[in-house]
This record gives sequence, structure tokens and C-alpha cells, in this order.
Amino acid sequence: MSYYFSTFAIAEKLGLKGFLFDYEKLEVVLFKLLYVVLSIIIAVICIGLSKSLVKKLIKPVKLRDGTIISEKRANTLQSVLESFFKYIIYFIAAYMILSEISNSRINSVFNAIAAAAGVAVGLGAQNLIKDVIAGLFIIFEGQLSLGDMVEIESKMGIVESIGLRNIRIKAFTGEIHMIPNGSIGIVTNWQKTTAVSFIKIYVPYDENIGKVFDAINIELDMIGDNGIDGLVSRPNLLGIGDLSETNVQISISAESATAKRFSVEREIRLRIKKRFEEENIKVPYKFGGK
Repeated sequence: MSYYFSTFAIAEKLGLKGFLFDYEKLEVVLFKLLYVVLSIIIAVICIGLSKSLVKKLIKPVKLRDGTIISEKRANTLQSVLESFFKYIIYFIAAYMILSEISNSRINSVFNAIAAAAGVAVGLGAQNLIKDVIAGLFIIFEGQLSLGDMVEIESKMGIVESIGLRNIRIKAFTGEIHMIPNGSIGIVTNWQKTTAVSFIKIYVPYDENIGKVFDAINIELDMIGDNGIDGLVSRPNLLGIGDLSETNVQISISAESATAKRFSVEREIRLRIKKRFEEENIKVPYKFGGK
């Protein structure tokens, strides 16, 4: 039994008897190993060069026909093209390596493996083709761009990468979601829409409401002139929204990019609070938490 488990027994069983002491064959093996290593190194270099070339060719620019390739759109196309060239280089490198190291006996093994894997590949090819075709439509129709805030298949987050097979989004709580392109149904892109926020400001009854309105309008004018990141236009003072038992509610509307909605609201509240401090306008509060 030990014969079958010895090195020479295995070599003889594989038809490689005498190979361990055949320097010519050893030289061939070393040459092929060197070829494999060099092929991998060249593939890595080619991937790096392709990334550099894509970044140089795809830039934010205004074309002659007036079409504007925005920075986000350019980044999206860069990501897709880098992914495309990477897989092409991988395929070419793998083909060259297998072609170099193959011989009649290894080919028979590869044929057996290919026959066994053919069924699995055939079953998975439909989903692969579906993902790639769906990815091409998503890319060329401009449905998504890197950095967009989206909701896909009940998953909400920021688009981190767009590939031919899947889209990766990062949730606001840190999770990474990988969604196959073929399974994407309804896509909500918050980045391509605007939202109207209604901001509530409260003042006590003993404040002069005319003075309050003037102070708010002055600050809204300044906001309209200087702008806030994500704000579409000057916020509007709507007037008194409600009269409660303890204070007067004043409503302000502001249109902003949906992805920037909450940051815009916070900034407007902050600036109005500072304006109230400058104008000595009080805000209601409960002393002692009661």
C-alpha cells in the first residue's frame, strides 16, 4: 500500500516517471512558472495603465453639441470602464497562462473539468447576461451616478460603485449593500429631485411680530444672496403657522436637493437663531424643564 502513496508511485501513475530527474523537463517547468509570474505582473501593470488612461480620457467637459459631462457622470463612466478593462485583462492573462502550461495530459483534465463545470456555467450564464444587460442600460441611460442618494430594493444609501454586474451602495449606518443589476426593479434617486422643507420657528407672545418678521426676512435675503450648499432658491417666510398656549409658530419654506434637505434645514435654523440674538429677540423656553 505504501507504494501507491510514495512520490514515485504518484509520478508513475500520472505518467511522469523519470520527470523528477529529467533536467530538460525541469527547465521547461521553470520556464512556464516564470511565464506565469511575468503574465500576472504584466496584467497588473496593464490594469494600472488602463485606470490612468481612463481617468485622463473621461473628464468633466462640455461637448460641442452642448452636452455637459458632469464630474459625477465622469466618475461613474470611469468606474465602469475600469471594471470593463480589468475583466478583459484578467481573461486574456488567464487564457495565455492556460495555453502555455497545458499539455496533452493536462488538457484531458481541463476538458473533464470544463465538462463538469459546463452545466453550472450554463445555468448561471442567464443571470450573468441579465445583470450585464441591465447594467448597460443603467449606465448609458444615466439613471445613477456615483455619490447619488438612492433607494434600491428597499435599501437606501449612497452609490459607491457601479459595475457591469452589480451596484454597491453604502447605507447611512455603514452597511455595504451589493445589488445585482438584473434584480433591480424600482429605483428612487433622491439626488435628481428637490424637496420642500417647512421649518418652524417659535417666538413668545410678548415679542413684536413685525420686528420678528423683519429679522427673519433680512436673514433669508442674506441666505438667498450667499446661498447654502444644496439650497435651490431663497427660502420664503410663509407667516404665522399656529398659535399655541405659550408661543407663536412661524413657518418658513425652503426648496433644496433632497439629499441635502436636513443639512439645509439645520443651517437655516442656526442662522435665524444668530439673527435673533443680534436683534435681541427672545425664543420660548421652559425654565427647569417644566
